[in-house]
Amino acid sequence: MNILKWTNKNCASLKGKRVAISGSTGGLGRELCLYLASLSADLILMDRNETKLNELIRRLRKKFPEVNIYK
Repeated sequence: MNILKWTNKNCASLKGKRVAISGSTGGLGRELCLYLASLSADLILMDRNETKLNELIRRLRKKFPEVNIYK
């Protein structure tokens, strides 16, 4: 089964919802941020590394300009 095909068919938009993610710059956390942003969720990101966090926010805002991101 193609995971992207399944995801597109079975996952609803999260527009208007806020999701808090700790450890947001790590491998799994970063991928979760990208996925949730693709579903239009607003993100509250928490991480110990401020430099990596700012880089992730820049990347997310460039790819998903409609998503609100807080830290």
